[in-house]
Amino acid sequence: MKRRLFTLPGCPHCERARAFLAERQVPYVEYDVSSSEEARRTLLTLTGRTEVPALIAGYQAAVGFNEGTWVRLLRHAEQVDRVDPYKLPPDLGDDPYNRD
Repeated sequence: MKRRLFTLPGCPHCERARAFLAERQVPYVEYDVSSSEEARRTLLTLTGRTEVPALIAGYQAAVGFNEGTWVRLLRHAEQVDRVDPYKLPPDLGDDPYNRD
C-alpha cells in the first residue's frame, strides 16, 4: 500500500520528509495542500490538523517530521499491510471457507 504524504512547496521540513522516504525507498503519493482544496480537506479529516509534512501510513498518521516517529509509523504500516483483514480470529474456530 502506498503511503500518503501531504506537503507544501518550499517547506524545508517537507524536503527532509521526501528525502527520508526516498532513502528508505518507501512508495508514496504526494499531495500539495497549497494547490488542492481536496488535499487540504483530506488532511484535516485524517489528522484533525493542517500542518505539513504529514504522513498517512496504515491506520495512523504523523504530523510534522520526526525521524523516530516516522520510522515507528512505517513499521506499524508494514505490519498492517501483512495482516489479512478477512482472517477470522482463532477463538471463532475453523474458517469454513478456508479449504487448505
